[in-house]
Amino acid sequence: MAIFRLLTEKLHALTALVRPQDRWLIVITADPDAMGSAMALRQIIRKRGAHADIAHTNEVSRPDNLSMIRSLRIPMTRLTPTLPQRYTRFAMVDSQPHHCTDFPKTRFDIILDHHPIPASGPPKAAYVEVRPDYGSCSTLLTEYLYNLRIRPGKLLATALLYGIKTDTGSFTRHFCDV
Repeated sequence: MAIFRLLTEKLHALTALVRPQDRWLIVITADPDAMGSAMALRQIIRKRGAHADIAHTNEVSRPDNLSMIRSLRIPMTRLTPTLPQRYTRFAMVDSQPHHCTDFPKTRFDIILDHHPIPASGPPKAAYVEVRPDYGSCSTLLTEYLYNLRIRPGKLLATALLYGIKTDTGSFTRHFCDV
Protein backbone atom coordinates (compact mmCIF):
# COMPACT_ATOMS: atom_id res chain seq x y z
CA MET A 1 0.00 0.00 0.00
CA ALA A 2 2.90 2.38 0.72
CA ILE A 3 4.17 2.04 -2.87
CA PHE A 4 0.73 2.86 -4.26
CA ARG A 5 0.45 5.89 -1.96
CA LEU A 6 3.92 7.08 -3.00
CA LEU A 7 3.05 6.76 -6.70
CA THR A 8 -0.22 8.61 -6.15
CA GLU A 9 1.64 11.47 -4.44
CA LYS A 10 4.21 11.58 -7.25
CA LEU A 11 1.57 11.66 -9.95
CA HIS A 12 -0.29 14.39 -8.10
CA ALA A 13 2.95 16.42 -8.04
CA LEU A 14 3.42 15.80 -11.77
CA THR A 15 -0.10 16.72 -12.81
CA ALA A 16 -0.11 19.78 -10.51
CA LEU A 17 2.67 21.24 -12.68
CA VAL A 18 0.39 21.29 -15.72
CA ARG A 19 -1.93 24.29 -16.08
CA PRO A 20 -4.29 24.89 -19.02
CA GLN A 21 -2.49 28.08 -20.06
CA ASP A 22 0.85 26.26 -20.41
CA ARG A 23 2.50 25.45 -23.73
CA TRP A 24 4.74 22.41 -23.22
CA LEU A 25 7.63 21.25 -25.35
CA ILE A 26 8.66 17.63 -24.79
CA VAL A 27 12.29 17.16 -25.85
CA ILE A 28 13.58 13.75 -26.94
CA THR A 29 16.34 12.02 -28.81
CA ALA A 30 14.09 10.13 -31.21
CA ASP A 31 14.16 6.39 -30.72
CA PRO A 32 11.20 4.04 -30.11
CA ASP A 33 11.31 4.31 -26.31
CA ALA A 34 11.58 8.09 -26.35
CA MET A 35 8.82 8.48 -28.94
CA GLY A 36 6.40 6.22 -27.06
CA SER A 37 7.20 7.96 -23.77
CA ALA A 38 6.78 11.42 -25.29
CA MET A 39 3.41 10.46 -26.78
CA ALA A 40 2.26 9.26 -23.34
CA LEU A 41 3.43 12.40 -21.54
CA ARG A 42 1.77 14.49 -24.24
CA GLN A 43 -1.49 12.62 -23.55
CA ILE A 44 -1.17 13.27 -19.80
CA ILE A 45 -0.53 16.97 -20.41
CA ARG A 46 -3.43 17.24 -22.85
CA LYS A 47 -5.78 15.55 -20.37
CA ARG A 48 -4.92 18.40 -17.99
CA GLY A 49 -6.03 20.91 -20.64
CA ALA A 50 -2.63 22.20 -21.73
CA HIS A 51 -0.96 22.21 -25.14
CA ALA A 52 2.05 19.93 -25.77
CA ASP A 53 4.35 19.32 -28.72
CA ILE A 54 7.24 16.90 -29.20
CA ALA A 55 10.62 17.94 -30.58
CA HIS A 56 13.59 15.71 -31.34
CA THR A 57 17.24 16.74 -31.10
CA ASN A 58 18.67 14.17 -33.49
CA GLU A 59 18.48 13.40 -37.19
CA VAL A 60 15.91 10.63 -37.64
CA SER A 61 17.23 8.40 -40.41
CA ARG A 62 16.86 4.77 -39.30
CA PRO A 63 14.17 3.09 -41.42
CA ASP A 64 12.50 1.47 -38.38
CA ASN A 65 12.21 4.84 -36.60
CA LEU A 66 10.89 6.55 -39.74
CA SER A 67 8.36 3.74 -40.16
CA MET A 68 7.26 4.10 -36.54
CA ILE A 69 6.77 7.85 -36.95
CA ARG A 70 4.76 7.36 -40.13
CA SER A 71 2.70 4.32 -39.04
CA LEU A 72 1.84 5.65 -35.58
CA ARG A 73 1.39 9.24 -36.79
CA ILE A 74 3.79 10.63 -34.19
CA PRO A 75 3.61 14.43 -34.31
CA MET A 76 7.20 15.63 -33.96
CA THR A 77 9.33 18.48 -35.17
CA ARG A 78 13.08 19.02 -35.23
CA LEU A 79 14.36 21.07 -32.31
CA THR A 80 15.83 24.34 -33.53
CA PRO A 81 17.43 27.16 -31.53
CA THR A 82 14.33 29.35 -31.89
CA LEU A 83 11.68 26.70 -31.21
CA PRO A 84 11.79 26.93 -27.38
CA GLN A 85 10.76 30.59 -27.55
CA ARG A 86 7.21 29.47 -28.40
CA TYR A 87 6.82 27.45 -25.18
CA THR A 88 6.42 28.20 -21.49
CA ARG A 89 7.27 24.79 -20.00
CA PHE A 90 9.72 22.04 -20.93
CA ALA A 91 9.91 18.30 -20.36
CA MET A 92 12.54 15.73 -21.28
CA VAL A 93 11.84 12.01 -21.52
CA ASP A 94 14.16 9.04 -21.99
CA SER A 95 17.15 11.31 -21.47
CA GLN A 96 18.68 13.83 -19.07
CA PRO A 97 19.80 17.41 -19.68
CA HIS A 98 23.51 16.54 -19.71
CA HIS A 99 22.77 14.53 -22.89
CA CYS A 100 21.27 17.59 -24.61
CA THR A 101 24.15 20.04 -24.81
CA ASP A 102 22.54 22.03 -27.65
CA PHE A 103 20.32 23.89 -25.19
CA PRO A 104 22.24 24.26 -21.92
CA LYS A 105 20.11 27.20 -20.76
CA THR A 106 16.79 25.38 -21.09
CA ARG A 107 15.29 24.79 -17.66
CA PHE A 108 13.30 21.59 -17.70
CA ASP A 109 10.18 21.32 -15.54
CA ILE A 110 9.78 17.54 -15.95
CA ILE A 111 12.51 14.94 -16.47
CA LEU A 112 11.55 11.26 -16.86
CA ASP A 113 14.23 8.70 -17.61
CA HIS A 114 15.48 5.17 -17.02
CA HIS A 115 19.18 5.70 -17.72
CA PRO A 116 21.70 5.87 -14.85
CA ILE A 117 22.14 9.14 -13.00
CA PRO A 118 25.51 10.71 -13.85
CA ALA A 119 28.29 10.99 -11.27
CA SER A 120 27.65 14.74 -11.15
CA GLY A 121 24.30 14.02 -9.51
CA PRO A 122 20.63 13.84 -10.44
CA PRO A 123 19.17 16.35 -12.87
CA LYS A 124 17.35 19.36 -11.46
CA ALA A 125 13.72 20.07 -12.33
CA ALA A 126 10.41 20.65 -10.58
CA TYR A 127 9.58 16.98 -11.19
CA VAL A 128 12.27 14.35 -11.71
CA GLU A 129 11.86 10.60 -11.89
CA VAL A 130 14.88 8.60 -12.99
CA ARG A 131 14.40 4.84 -12.65
CA PRO A 132 17.53 2.92 -13.75
CA ASP A 133 15.86 -0.26 -12.47
CA TYR A 134 13.21 0.06 -15.20
CA GLY A 135 14.00 -1.44 -18.59
CA SER A 136 12.52 1.48 -20.50
CA CYS A 137 11.03 4.90 -20.02
CA SER A 138 7.91 3.60 -21.80
CA THR A 139 7.40 1.22 -18.85
CA LEU A 140 7.37 4.19 -16.48
CA LEU A 141 4.90 6.13 -18.65
CA THR A 142 2.66 3.07 -19.04
CA GLU A 143 2.55 2.87 -15.24
CA TYR A 144 1.65 6.57 -15.10
CA LEU A 145 -1.18 6.19 -17.61
CA TYR A 146 -2.56 3.18 -15.74
CA ASN A 147 -2.52 4.93 -12.38
CA LEU A 148 -3.98 8.14 -13.80
CA ARG A 149 -6.74 6.01 -15.36
CA ILE A 150 -5.91 7.25 -18.84
CA ARG A 151 -6.67 4.56 -21.38
CA PRO A 152 -4.25 4.78 -24.31
CA GLY A 153 -5.62 4.52 -27.82
CA LYS A 154 -4.27 1.96 -30.28
CA LEU A 155 -1.49 4.17 -31.63
CA LEU A 156 -0.20 5.19 -28.19
CA ALA A 157 -0.45 1.64 -26.83
CA THR A 158 1.49 0.34 -29.84
CA ALA A 159 4.16 3.03 -29.44
CA LEU A 160 4.60 2.19 -25.75
CA LEU A 161 4.80 -1.55 -26.40
CA TYR A 162 7.35 -1.04 -29.18
CA GLY A 163 9.39 1.27 -26.92
CA ILE A 164 9.39 -1.32 -24.14
CA LYS A 165 10.30 -4.15 -26.52
CA THR A 166 13.20 -2.30 -28.13
CA ASP A 167 14.78 -1.15 -24.87
CA THR A 168 14.39 -4.51 -23.13
CA GLY A 169 15.60 -6.57 -26.09
CA SER A 170 12.13 -8.08 -26.57
CA PHE A 171 11.94 -8.74 -22.82
CA THR A 172 15.21 -10.74 -22.73
CA ARG A 173 17.02 -8.31 -20.40
CA HIS A 174 15.66 -8.48 -16.87
CA PHE A 175 14.95 -5.37 -14.88
CA CYS A 176 12.61 -4.88 -11.94
CA ASP A 177 9.15 -6.39 -12.05
CA VAL A 178 6.60 -3.63 -12.49
